[in-house]
Amino acid sequence: MSIQILNKNKTLMVLLVQSIIFIFLVFVFDLILWAFSPVSLDNRMVESLLTQDLPGLKSTIVYKSGKYGLRSLSEIDDVKPNNLISILCLGASTTNQPTQETQDTWCGILETKLQEYYGHSDLKFQTMAFGVGGFRASNDALWIQETFDKIKPDIVITLLGINDLAWNGGIDYKYSSINEIFSKKRDSSIIKWLKKYSQIFRRVVFIKEKLMTKIMLKTGGFVEWHSSNLPDLRGKYQNYPYIENLIRNPDPINEFRDTISWIATFLKQKKVQVIMLGQPVLWKESFDPIEFNRLWFSVSTPKGPVRPSGAWLKREMARYNFVQQSIASQSAISYINLDDNIPKTLDYYFDDCHFTDLGSMAVADNILPVLINVVDNLLVNKGLEKP
Repeated sequence: MSIQILNKNKTLMVLLVQSIIFIFLVFVFDLILWAFSPVSLDNRMVESLLTQDLPGLKSTIVYKSGKYGLRSLSEIDDVKPNNLISILCLGASTTNQPTQETQDTWCGILETKLQEYYGHSDLKFQTMAFGVGGFRASNDALWIQETFDKIKPDIVITLLGINDLAWNGGIDYKYSSINEIFSKKRDSSIIKWLKKYSQIFRRVVFIKEKLMTKIMLKTGGFVEWHSSNLPDLRGKYQNYPYIENLIRNPDPINEFRDTISWIATFLKQKKVQVIMLGQPVLWKESFDPIEFNRLWFSVSTPKGPVRPSGAWLKREMARYNFVQQSIASQSAISYINLDDNIPKTLDYYFDDCHFTDLGSMAVADNILPVLINVVDNLLVNKGLEKP
């Protein structure tokens, strides 16, 4: 028995020594990486060639995103030139638009049009789009809180609403305050510590995210509405229970209202010019057979996903947009109800809410006059003359 105990103790001692040596080597390797090849998680560049079969869009595109997960026509510098006005387009998939080249997104189009409009001056513009498929307003609120001081945009344009409407309110849903949401979504203390102090951990995160993003882009997992999986999503949608008029209790719009109010307050405190967009959708009173076959956005309820009537979808989107309009009015923020301005046809959408190339152009055209006015006011506030 004593020999067995002795052998066991020796084994434990060997394991302990090996663990100490391993930790020491990891520590040394991390120091070497810090000294000779440090990387930042902010610089997560992704470039991927995509092929797709979606009406109104190019069949082959190159998806690019750069620093902080932003899509931009040019690289985002750490030091912003004095003559540069930066514009953050903040939202979800209808802002990120991974089915389009950066220059074809409404955010990219805005930059091109602003450069043309102010071309006779020395002003420069940079638009930056951030959004993730399925993101609710609270996801964007947390991201902008953690990222704002790194990019310091002069103007922020928000496009939010449909994901909160469709995907909140499901099984076990209950209202959460913005602080409760933040506490659930923030990284744990140990993850924050590793991201801050470990170059090895940063590389693991970086490699994992880069590989997953490329795989998901190509397979349609990251782009949930990608042509490779849309038929399956549409098939599931058409088999969901049909409901003429839906009432959800608790109503997820209350959480949306609080989050939009938080975003508006946060950006006003940062002294940023804001343009809030009402979410445009294909949803309307009735759909023809081709339009109906393009839909796939179910609505979450305590009993599971359902397929509400077109009339309910249209009214509910209008209700969410009215929340944004009211908050914009209270906060002296510019508001554009795109849902009233973008024609509800398949020329502009290839599904419930995602834009064709023509749709993105229409979004940019609706924003541009208001954005020019905001830019002019910004120049006046900075003591600069209008070009």
